[in-house]
Amino acid sequence: MTMRKHVRLNNKGFSIIEVLVGLTIFAIGILALAKVQIVSLKGNSQSRQITEASYLAQSRMEVLTRLPYDDLVDDGSGTINSTGVNADGSEQLSVTGKTYQVSWNIADGTPDAPADNMKMIRVIVNWQEGGSQKAVTLDYAHADPNF
Repeated sequence: MTMRKHVRLNNKGFSIIEVLVGLTIFAIGILALAKVQIVSLKGNSQSRQITEASYLAQSRMEVLTRLPYDDLVDDGSGTINSTGVNADGSEQLSVTGKTYQVSWNIADGTPDAPADNMKMIRVIVNWQEGGSQKAVTLDYAHADPNF
């Protein structure tokens, strides 16, 4: 007696339901990747703006720290945290299409500076992002070289 193997061939292929389920799963995966891409682009844009604001703040701080100690004057118009027209100095700059408000303030002696023979320099860079105001702040305690 010989044994025969019966192999049943399934030549039907995929049903339309199987194809639709597969396409639905694929579409959901692609949509999730698109969402990740959008979030990544927003994060890159925010990082670029923070980097630009930090660069502008550092550039202004370098200019101010190079000035002679006696030329750093608090005009008394605002506080160490003042911005715009209330600050000791202010300018608007545009970088890659974004407008930044760069403000700086000088505070003589305590409580804003660490000691009487020091001046506190604060540079504040503001910009609008979406519906909210963003800011980068740099501080520097400048000692009197003649003290």
